[in-house]
Amino acid sequence: MGAVMRHRSQRERYALEQLRTSIPVPPGKVLTRQGCPCREFAIVVEGTVQVTRDGREIALLEAGESFGEIGIVRGIASPVTIVASSAVTLEVMNLGEFRSAYATMPAFRVSVDHQIDRRIATWLEPSAAPDLAPDADFTLAS
Repeated sequence: MGAVMRHRSQRERYALEQLRTSIPVPPGKVLTRQGCPCREFAIVVEGTVQVTRDGREIALLEAGESFGEIGIVRGIASPVTIVASSAVTLEVMNLGEFRSAYATMPAFRVSVDHQIDRRIATWLEPSAAPDLAPDADFTLAS
């Protein structure tokens, strides 16, 4: 299980489960597009997703790993594009659900903040400030 969901109290795990919706995704589906607003936080339950920046692969995310937190917490457009590499099952929180969990669950917030720091350090070039202007609304439902 990914760092964001690890080490939660039973109460926090239950609360987070209530906020998530399971979504099956076919291979090739674009889940997040670089430069578009982030409106959802997702956890990969099954399958693999490819993360690219400026057309270059920078990571593969597998079961237990999550995405969407950078744009939501920092209030910026997505700094990466994420595409389902295989059939994928995601657990998704919309913007309001994620913000509620982030505001009311300190351990969740700390884990998310650490993940953001790690991803900015590894996914983004130090000179690339993640302040991309949104060009379109984009959600997993699009």
